[in-house]
Amino acid sequence: MQLVGVPPPQRAASPPAAPPLAVTRDYRPYYAPLEVEHLVHLHASTRSADPANPDERVVLSDARIHHYRQLACGFIERVANRLGFPRRTIATAQDLYHRFHLHFALNEFAYQDVSLSALLVASKLEDTLKKLREIQIAAWQVTNLLEGGNGMGEGDVAVQEAHRPHLIGIERLILQTICFNFNLHRSLDPVDPTTLLPSAAASASNDALLAAATLAAPPPTRDAFAYLLRLVQALPSLPLPLVREPSPSTTSDATAPPAPSSYHEAVLKSLTFAAFLLLTDLHRTLVPLSYPPHTCAAACVWLAGFVLAAAGAGAEDASAAAGEDDVWDEEMGRNWARTCESETEDIDDISQALLDLLISLCPSPPVSASSSLAPGPSPLFSPASLASPSEPSSQPNGSSSSTAQPKAPSTGLSERDKHLLATGVPNIFSHPALLAAAPNSAAGAAGGLTSVDALTTLKIRVRAARARHPPSSPTAKRAPDDLGPDDTEPELKRAKRWAALDAGLADVGRQRDDKLQRERVRAEERAEREAASAAAGTGGAGEGRTEEDAERERRERRERGKPGSVRYRF
Repeated sequence: MQLVGVPPPQRAASPPAAPPLAVTRDYRPYYAPLEVEHLVHLHASTRSADPANPDERVVLSDARIHHYRQLACGFIERVANRLGFPRRTIATAQDLYHRFHLHFALNEFAYQDVSLSALLVASKLEDTLKKLREIQIAAWQVTNLLEGGNGMGEGDVAVQEAHRPHLIGIERLILQTICFNFNLHRSLDPVDPTTLLPSAAASASNDALLAAATLAAPPPTRDAFAYLLRLVQALPSLPLPLVREPSPSTTSDATAPPAPSSYHEAVLKSLTFAAFLLLTDLHRTLVPLSYPPHTCAAACVWLAGFVLAAAGAGAEDASAAAGEDDVWDEEMGRNWARTCESETEDIDDISQALLDLLISLCPSPPVSASSSLAPGPSPLFSPASLASPSEPSSQPNGSSSSTAQPKAPSTGLSERDKHLLATGVPNIFSHPALLAAAPNSAAGAAGGLTSVDALTTLKIRVRAARARHPPSSPTAKRAPDDLGPDDTEPELKRAKRWAALDAGLADVGRQRDDKLQRERVRAEERAEREAASAAAGTGGAGEGRTEEDAERERRERRERGKPGSVRYRF
C-alpha cells in the first residue's frame, strides 16, 4: 500500500526482534487530512483469505466505508436522543467513534458496540453521566423500532450483562486513542511555554517553565456550538437574498409586513438555526478530526447563508437557485475567514465536505402518486423520530411528524429509503425554511434543495462565490503554477500546516507495520489450527497437547510481541 509521506514498510526480521520495554504515545488533538485519509484506508483493508494469494489485500470501497460511518452516526444520534443527551455529548460521541477507527480496523468491531462505548465515554467527558445499563436499554429500544417493533421494553437482562464486559473493553480502547486526555477541545497550534510568563522566558530552566504552565490561565476550551453562537452575534452582515423584505404584493391585506428590525431578527434567528443544524451534521464527517471548533463553526455559518438562499429562491423561482447573485456581500466574502482566525481554504473544504454528506444522504423525491397522499412529512426527515415512540409529536429539531413510530419500516420503501431509515437523514433537512415549500409531500420536498441535482448546483455556486471573492489575507491559496520546486506533492505541502505532521506520518507507518505483523501472526496461527485438526483427524495428535494448551501458547506468543508498558502523554 503506497502512502504519500509515510516511511516504507520495514522488513520482518528473521528472528523476531524483542519488543521495547516501554513506548510513549502522544495525544494528537488534530490530524492532517492526509493522515486521516491514510488511516481510514489502512484500517479498511484486510489480508486476503485466499491461500494462493496471501499477499493480496482486500480494501473496502469509499462508499462502503461511508455507509458504515453513517450507520454508526445515525445509531449514536438516535440512542442519545432517547437518553436526552445534549448536542455537545452527541457530537463528542460521534467524534470518538471516528477517532477510534483511525486506530482499529472497521471489520473487527461491530459499529453498534463501538457506538455504545463512545456514548459511555462521551457522557463522562461532557458531565452528562448515564449508566451503561441505561445506554444498553435505549439501544435495544431503538433497534427494536428499526426492526418494526413498538420500542417498549428493556430487552434480555442476561444477554446485556454478558455483553457488558465487551463494551467496557472497547471503552478502554477509546480512552487509549485519546491518550486518557479528557480535554478534547485544544488549539491547533502547540503552546510555547516561554510565552506564558515573562519570568519563564528569562530563565529557561525546567522548574521555571513548569511553574509558568501551572500559574498561567488555561487555554479556552469552548466547543463548536459555543463558538457558533458567538460568531453569529459578530456577523458584519446578513445574506443578501434573505434581507430583501417581502414585497407588498406577496402579503395579504390582513397580514401587514413585519417591521424591518423584527424581520432582520427573524432572518438572523433562521440563519443561526440553520448553522446549528449544519454543525450537528458536520460531526457525521471526519472534518472535526482535522479542524478546530471555531473553524468548523465559521464554515457552518458561511454555508448556512447559501442553503437558506437556495431554499428561498427555490420556493419562489426554481431557476433562480442557480443564479450568479452574491449571497454574502464583498466584505463578508473576503474577510470572514480572517475575522474568525481561520484559513479560507479550510472553510471551503469544510463546506464542500458538508455538501458531499448532504448529497449522499439526500432523500429521494416521491415517484408515485400514492406517496403524495401521505398526511405529513416522511419520518426520514426526522433523525429522532425513531427515538421517542411514546411522544409522536415531539421533535427536538423543530420539525413535526405524525409518523414517529412506523410499524414496518421496510414496507413500501425503496432501497435508498431503507438505507436512509437506518442511517438517518441530516438534520438540516428539518429546517422550517426547507420544509415550508411542500409540507404535504411524503419526501418533504423543500425549496428545491432535496434533490441531488439541486445540491450539486449549490455546491458549484459555493465554489463560484469563492472565486468571485478571493481572500484578502496574505495566506491565500496559491495557484498550481506558484508551487515551488519542492512542492511535488501539494497535498503533503498543505498538510505541513498541522503540528507534529512528521511524527504523525511516522505513526501511520508504525500502525501499518503492526497491522501487517498481526496479520502474519494470525495466518500462522490459522495454519497451526488447520494442521492440528488434520492431524487429529488422522489420529496422529495424541502427544498430550490439548487445544487449550495450544491456545495458551499462542496467547503468550502474542503477549511477548507487545511492549512492556505504554505511557500516554498529552
